[in-house]
Amino acid sequence: NPLIISFEGASGTYTGCTDLAYTQAVSDGVDVLDCPVQMTEDGIPFCLGSINLIERTTAAESSFSNRTANIPELGIVNGIFTFDLTWSQIQSLTRSGSGLDPAGQSASSYSVA
Repeated sequence: NPLIISFEGASGTYTGCTDLAYTQAVSDGVDVLDCPVQMTEDGIPFCLGSINLIERTTAAESSFSNRTANIPELGIVNGIFTFDLTWSQIQSLTRSGSGLDPAGQSASSYSVA
């Protein structure tokens, strides 16, 4: 039997790396959940597909927009990084992504690793 590995949960149905996406993937029968783990400033591991919050959240439009930094080694210019914000601060951001839940809402809870 083939091994079924999800990509950020059921990311075609729900916003990836969210509780909804992982729950749906388990319901769909995946064998392995892909959970890219990032760390917060206060040491909380959580699942998010990018270390740069601008790519997956509303960080650029938030009160943290003045916290941009560059990481030339990763080719990232003007990023707001998971390790520069606390878990509480990250939870205050709205998720963004291409997946939508059945009610048409793109936001969903972050998944703690």
